[in-house]
Amino acid sequence: MPPLGLALTADHAIFLDYRADKYLMLEPELNTAVINFFDTREIPHRDLCRIATALGTELTTTQLLTMVVAEPATTFRSRPTLPCATGASKIAALGHWAIASIMLKVGGLAWSLASLERLGSRIPRADVVSDDIAAIASAHDWLSRHISAHDACLLRSLALARHAFHRRMGVRLTIGVKVYPFSAHCWVSAGDVVLNDDPDNVAPFTPILALP
Repeated sequence: MPPLGLALTADHAIFLDYRADKYLMLEPELNTAVINFFDTREIPHRDLCRIATALGTELTTTQLLTMVVAEPATTFRSRPTLPCATGASKIAALGHWAIASIMLKVGGLAWSLASLERLGSRIPRADVVSDDIAAIASAHDWLSRHISAHDACLLRSLALARHAFHRRMGVRLTIGVKVYPFSAHCWVSAGDVVLNDDPDNVAPFTPILALP
């Protein structure tokens, strides 16, 4: 993963420090320097040092480039009708939700994402929603109607992605942000289908971090 997540949206550079589990915005002058950098590929060394200090991390222009999610936000289509979840898939979904919940509480976002990255690093992403992926999504859809939690979209997405990766199914977990007002959201997709949300809910958000 890059040292930080970065989204460029509405003339704002928004950073995600997943190790500290917080979002950061720079003062106007430095914000403009970051925005201009992605147009010119040039940034004064002094500004880069000030940005690194503000973000609390060492920073190079190469690292800055790799922070932006390379793949632009996808225009998602509605997911197909999900099959009925089986008892076994519901139990498995509950188990992965419990693991994701414990990891998030004990190790925070950074540990959760690092674990997920390891699980999914060697699994090709799915281009379409297979029957097996749809069955897993159905189990987590059922679970979401019975369990509520703080940071629900993040926890549910971590659990769904873990479940899919353990079954050797390639999905993509994305964290997105928007401004006016600021908010963040998380979802899991396969190809151009969001597995655990409605496309209209996802559309306003610009990806700031994605795995794999």
